[in-house]
Amino acid sequence: FQHYIDKFIPSGHVFDHCIVYFEYDSSSYWVDATYSYQGGDFKSMTTYDYQRALVVKPNQDSLVSMNLVDSVSMSSLVEILDASSYSDPASLKVHTTLSGNRADFTRQLLEYYSTKDLAEIYRHGYGIVYPSLYEESKIRVSDDPNLNVMKVDESYTIPEIWDGEMEGYDGKWVLSYEPTAVYGYFVSMNCEKTKHPVLFEYPSRLSQTTRIILPETISAADELKEYDNAAFKFTKRLRTTDDNKVEFKYSYLGKTKEVSSEDFVDVCHDMNEIMNNLPTVIYFPKNKPEVDFSNLPIDVYQLKIKKRPLKLEDSPFYIVTVEDKRKKSGEIIGLVNAGVYNKPAIAIAENGLEIKLGEYLIENQEVPEEGIALKFMIKEFFISEKKESRGEKAILNFKYEFSYVIDGKEYVSVYSDIITADGVDVTGKHEENIRKSLSQALGSLTPDDFVINN
Repeated sequence: FQHYIDKFIPSGHVFDHCIVYFEYDSSSYWVDATYSYQGGDFKSMTTYDYQRALVVKPNQDSLVSMNLVDSVSMSSLVEILDASSYSDPASLKVHTTLSGNRADFTRQLLEYYSTKDLAEIYRHGYGIVYPSLYEESKIRVSDDPNLNVMKVDESYTIPEIWDGEMEGYDGKWVLSYEPTAVYGYFVSMNCEKTKHPVLFEYPSRLSQTTRIILPETISAADELKEYDNAAFKFTKRLRTTDDNKVEFKYSYLGKTKEVSSEDFVDVCHDMNEIMNNLPTVIYFPKNKPEVDFSNLPIDVYQLKIKKRPLKLEDSPFYIVTVEDKRKKSGEIIGLVNAGVYNKPAIAIAENGLEIKLGEYLIENQEVPEEGIALKFMIKEFFISEKKESRGEKAILNFKYEFSYVIDGKEYVSVYSDIITADGVDVTGKHEENIRKSLSQALGSLTPDDFVINN
């Protein structure tokens, strides 16, 4: 409507609202005196962008562009989800800061509804994801009208947040996380070209940080996903901040109040993809190999395999099963020479070597469109350390067997090597060596390397 108002005949039905326009210190300002419960001063007050207006003053007979830029309105959330126990209830703390028109809207809301009603609105959003959630303490709302900033603090308890019976996750503890505030900015729909432009909420800006404390160490690859289209810019980041802590960061910036029918199809596809990827499932195996640490040497450390994609160049092979045929128990990789003290140490792979490497290989490999499915067998896998005058060396000895079956015949290839890395961070070099060995073993394979297993 605002785009075509220049073509309208002047009428009281078109110009049915009056606001204030004035100039101060070489800047122009628009203030809507009918907008109740606004905070801030005239420099920061937000006004609905009517886009075109008639300034009532002598010799003014044409419309002018309002050219409003809202740089203050924003919702900023910080969630702390402590899910560090499988059996005890989890706690969820939410700290929200509202500024600009978001603070104005909440201030208006509290004029008609009680704080208890507002608490129920907020609780309902989280209750959809966590039905057992209840308030641990009453919601706290603080308001600074001069700065036009409102702060809302929420505190919840979530019993049985870890699901031990979720379908498709047998034998695992499962936590489902969803950023409920982010859902308010997107909607899933059929992506068809529309006849008319599509409206979007504008201005609109969100920043959300969620930190989750877990009961066990987690290895998760850092993730960054960005969308930038005609309607909005959206970013999702995931990273581990500690052994048992993960952090999600979301940012949303609305770019316009309407999108053309031509641009909407691409915007719609982005929204659907974002909606599909917002839920996150975190899980841990229930039954893990037990290690009696009391009988182990003093120099004991855990070795993690970080979940980063294997670097394979045009390999036609991919892994479908992993087996560990060594005589050693699955959780122990090998004895380690602990330098000048000549004390043996043991490196332990969390959740068992077979499980950890199996998950890593299957979940992080590059799968070709047309490839050969392999069984990956660990025949030998041993790490050791050597201390020299120039520093320490992390050494990996390994032997892998690859096999596949075609027309009832099994084809086998054996790959072995020794990889050495220098460095002070020996445990990190062991992890680097393992990744290097896997990349080399898989990446160098060709069909000519296989022979028929008699």
